[in-house]
Order: sequence, then C-alpha cells, then structure tokens
Amino acid sequence: MARPSMYETKIKPYLAEIQELMAKGVPKAEIAEQFGISESTLYKYQREIEDFKKAATAGRGRAVRDLENAAFQSAIGHYVTVGKGMKCVVKEYDENGKVKSVRETVVPYEETQYIPPNAAVLCFLLKNWSDYSNDPQAAEMRKKEYELKKAVAKENNFDLEV
Repeated sequence: MARPSMYETKIKPYLAEIQELMAKGVPKAEIAEQFGISESTLYKYQREIEDFKKAATAGRGRAVRDLENAAFQSAIGHYVTVGKGMKCVVKEYDENGKVKSVRETVVPYEETQYIPPNAAVLCFLLKNWSDYSNDPQAAEMRKKEYELKKAVAKENNFDLEV
C-alpha cells in the first residue's frame, strides 16, 4: 500500500478551512506556512488538483465580492455606526453640601457618522466598470492612433492581432 501524499494528509482534510482563510483575504504564503507546506507547493496544488482549485477560487471569489462592495460603498459615501464612550464625573455631596466623593465613569453610546464619497475610488470604479474617461478626447485620440498603427502594420504585412 502506497504512502499517502502530502496533499492527502496536510491539505485535503482542511479544504473548508483553507477556503475560509482565502475568503478572509489571508495571503497564500501565510496559508502555506500554517499548513506546513511551501508557497510554491500551494500554487502547484492550485494548478493541478481540481478540489483545491475549486476551494481556492470560491474563497477568493467571496473576498473579491466583499472588496467590490466595500469599494462601491466608499465611492458613493455611506453611514456607519460607531461605538464611543463618554467620560462622566459623578459627585456625591454630604448634607452640608460638601463633596463627599468623586468618581469617573465611562458611559458607552453609539453615534452614526457619514463617511463622504472617496473621489479616487469613484474614478477607479467608473474607469474599470464602464467606458468613463477623465479626458475623453485623449482616449479618442489613442483609439485613432491604434487604428492608424493597425492600418500601417497591415499595409506592411505585419499582423498586430497575434
């Protein structure tokens, strides 16, 4: 009977845990170290073993969706509820009106804050999710330049579409 492979003993029983770590954005180098394999071995498993490839893809897919949602919220602005504490001084007086004791306490409370839109993230998403351009004339010029280069290449029997 053959000895079980390192994948069978060190990785396969923990595929769900590895998928969760990837969904949380843990770097692959850290995951490899945690499971006692090299990073290059982890990449090899991802290329060659279908079960591992599916787990890694599903995990990173969730992380990417979470990042896209966070970027979108950052681009349009949003509200967050923040827990805070307020320092309160409590004084006790005796019957003569003199301060008998002083104690400080922190009273927790929540506050809603508005996070304004982030213009850099907004531009990034517009450029990557649509045909938005800061300078549409320059973009049009680049398209024309490309078409001209393509025509010159075709005229010289050189194919740019390889």
